Amino acid sequence: MNIIQIISGFIAAALGTLAVIYTEWIVQNVGYNEWAEEKMSMWGGSRMLYKIIGVLAVLGGLLYSFDLLDKFIFGLGNVFFSSGGQ
Repeated sequence: MNIIQIISGFIAAALGTLAVIYTEWIVQNVGYNEWAEEKMSMWGGSRMLYKIIGVLAVLGGLLYSFDLLDKFIFGLGNVFFSSGGQ
C-alpha cells in the first residue's frame, strides 16, 4: 500500500461525497438521465441515480484506499458463485 493509493482513494471518496451532497447542482448542470427517469421515477429518477453513483464512489474509494477492494470483490464472488460442498 503506497501513499498514491491512499490519496487517490480519499479523493474518490471526497468526490463521491460531493456528488451526494450536490446532487441538485449536478442535475441542473448535467441534466436528466432518460433511463433513470423511466426506471426509477418513483424513487427520484436522476437524483437517485447520481446519489447511488456517489455512494459507490465513496465505498470504492475507501476500499481502494485501505487496500480492501480486491478482498471485497473476491468475497462477493465467493458468496454468489461458491460451490455447494466445498
